Amino acid sequence: MSTTEDVDEIKQYVDGRYISPHEACWRTFAFPINGRNLAIERLFFHLLGEHQIYFRDADIINQPIVKPSITESMFTSLMECNKKFPKARQLTYNLFVSKFVYVKKDRCWKPRKKRKHYWKTFWISPTTREILYLRIMLIVVKRPLCYADIKIV
Repeated sequence: MSTTEDVDEIKQYVDGRYISPHEACWRTFAFPINGRNLAIERLFFHLLGEHQIYFRDADIINQPIVKPSITESMFTSLMECNKKFPKARQLTYNLFVSKFVYVKKDRCWKPRKKRKHYWKTFWISPTTREILYLRIMLIVVKRPLCYADIKIV
């Protein structure tokens, strides 16, 4: 009669896995292994009135939608920042983020003080004509104060 023994497969995996010298040094010096921030973030843009909105299950949809998370976006805040800061009017959207940082809590752009941060605009399919044209125009156009300014080159 054999005795059945509980096998802890997770403990066996952790005990038997290989740790390279590099990982061992990293752990010895207590450097963070996980939870690193990405160096590249995405730049959002959208056509007039077509930005994404998020809501929770508890939100009542039939009420008028006037929350800042719905009426404002990163892209519309850029246009407001161009009105406030003359320095911002000399930059295209891609270069704008090298001098300004988006503060999600306040939903506004502020002049950058610290380290350099990298941003990337979304890839757009050529079949989505208007949004593709908007992306192309944002590479060229400086100082847009509204959507109409983007169309003028």
